[in-house]
Amino acid sequence: MESYIERAADAIGSARALLFTSGAGMGVDSGLPDYCGAGGLWKQYPGLEEGKHSYMEMASRRALHSDPIRAWGFIGHCLNLYRSATPHAGFSILKHWGATAECGAFVLTSNIDGQYQKAGFDASAIHELHGSVHWLQCTSWRCARVVPADHLNPIVDKTTCGWVGPLPQCACGAMQRSNVFMFDDGPNWREDRYKEQEQRLNRWLSGSSGLVVVEIGAGGAIPAIRLRSQKISEQFGGRLVRINPTLERVNRSQDVGVRLGAVDALRRIDALLLGSTVAGA
Repeated sequence: MESYIERAADAIGSARALLFTSGAGMGVDSGLPDYCGAGGLWKQYPGLEEGKHSYMEMASRRALHSDPIRAWGFIGHCLNLYRSATPHAGFSILKHWGATAECGAFVLTSNIDGQYQKAGFDASAIHELHGSVHWLQCTSWRCARVVPADHLNPIVDKTTCGWVGPLPQCACGAMQRSNVFMFDDGPNWREDRYKEQEQRLNRWLSGSSGLVVVEIGAGGAIPAIRLRSQKISEQFGGRLVRINPTLERVNRSQDVGVRLGAVDALRRIDALLLGSTVAGA
């Protein structure tokens, strides 16, 4: 394990540009659940177990139309949870690495929790691949409004996962929903924020050199981040450091996989980097 951590530290320490990519595993050390397994959802809301409601079912456009009170209850639960969570120490480590890289850093994440912004990362250097629960869009395709969810104060029935009170309403009169790419969305997701973020990422990548991609906690069930990390590192001639407690394998000899969770791996890599700085002072 030490040799992999040393290789990871060597790659990150020599990077001129750092792209931090992350999936659900990045939030686990902040106490945030990974809902991809149905069991994790049922632990939060036992009432969903009776009907065998899964994460994929609850995070769907179909649920919003067939059972809006329960669907909005789940959205409200996520919003409350993410607002109250404290970003773990790994975020500060990444922020420091990015600040010391010559070309800076950018974030690409499939997480919808807004934890990078909460940890103080520059919002203009974050690409949220699946959108954000902190923003709302209208359920009517004729309405293009996308607005912050700051005004919402969700009350959720813990037993049923039901939204308590009037459902959030757009200025046009239709029901609102999260500006998050749902499992059955297709063209229904308003992707204006996504496209703007993607354009900024592409401009940054094109203007940077000496790239290292640091991927953290990206699972295999929904491999969007893993695929993007690999593609970007290959396209821009960069190395890939993959941090994952179970799925750390990499495809190229110049890349390195670290079989650890987010905080443990980042702390151990950072300790080596700090040691190198002191030795070189």
